[in-house]
Amino acid sequence: MNTKKLYIYLVLLVCSVGFAQQKKVQTSADSTRIKIGSQFVLSLKTTVDTLANVQFPEQKMFGSFEVLESFKTDTVLQKANYILTKKYGLTQFDSGRYMIPSVKILINKKAFI
Repeated sequence: MNTKKLYIYLVLLVCSVGFAQQKKVQTSADSTRIKIGSQFVLSLKTTVDTLANVQFPEQKMFGSFEVLESFKTDTVLQKANYILTKKYGLTQFDSGRYMIPSVKILINKKAFI
């Protein structure tokens, strides 16, 4: 195989890996049922490169849920990436069924929901 073909394959491989590494945001809640006024934890997690600027929301309400506590962002270095986890203590003081609304996180000024 000549060097020109090898170079083209290498460029294509690097480009495909770059496109495959799209930012993802994962959410989870530590409970699906709570008693009125009880706190549950909502976690937002993303993996980004070490140069990324990530802004998690800082608000008093997520839809019908009141934010009781906004925990410090947990940062774990894994190879050339950071795994960032932001947790919120939420509650609701009325009975009924509620859904957590979409939450917007900014990664390098681009919104991810």
